[in-house]
Amino acid sequence: MSAERDLFRDSIRSFVEAEVAPRAEDLDRHGVFPEALFQKMGGLGLFGLRYPEKVGGQGADFRTACVMYTELAYGSLSLAAICAMQSLMGTHFVHRYGTAEQHERYLRPALKGDSIATFALTEPDAGSDLGAMRTRAVRVEGGWMINGTKTWITNAPVATFLTVGAKTSDEPGIRNIALFLVDADNPGYSVGRPIEKLGIRSSLTSEVSFDNCHVADDAILGEEGDGAKRSEEHTSERQSH
Repeated sequence: MSAERDLFRDSIRSFVEAEVAPRAEDLDRHGVFPEALFQKMGGLGLFGLRYPEKVGGQGADFRTACVMYTELAYGSLSLAAICAMQSLMGTHFVHRYGTAEQHERYLRPALKGDSIATFALTEPDAGSDLGAMRTRAVRVEGGWMINGTKTWITNAPVATFLTVGAKTSDEPGIRNIALFLVDADNPGYSVGRPIEKLGIRSSLTSEVSFDNCHVADDAILGEEGDGAKRSEEHTSERQSH
């Protein structure tokens, strides 16, 4: 496995030297999302590196993924951040808790680079404190109505869809949090204030808002109230590596 990983490292390093490094400074100076590089990475299967082949992934292990992120970061920390969002938080919950239909609609296109994913949890007044989350999802006929604001959302200005954390009741604590899939063209969803950074500027970051944003019943990932547990499971999983 070590020999295979070394060959993979060499291939990513060659890609970075030829395709990424010559463009990195210009992209970051102007804060431009590297669309062409993003699509090339999707074509190379990099976004699906850790996912199983049955959903369009490569079935690689965590160490191999670390090799990829490290080599990408040598050429462009922005590109490494974009790739991490696409191949980790932006798609992890869809893969782990999504239905077969959600896999087809959201996961497979994202792993191929045909769509751009992000994860919306952090809020202006709560940070990443799940218990202080204010975004609400209320049951309505045919689905849910989401209202709230998120901030520091990576890829948001160019995202095709988001995995959004929202509370489903006024109950204190974190047991009433659910995760929802929201299309970026959904009425009631909007990209807000861009967040300027001192570096990593090609990794676009902004606030996003949900103003009576209606999603269908099948937009929820798993069961109502499991969102906090699933977020914590993913955090624990990453820390264990």
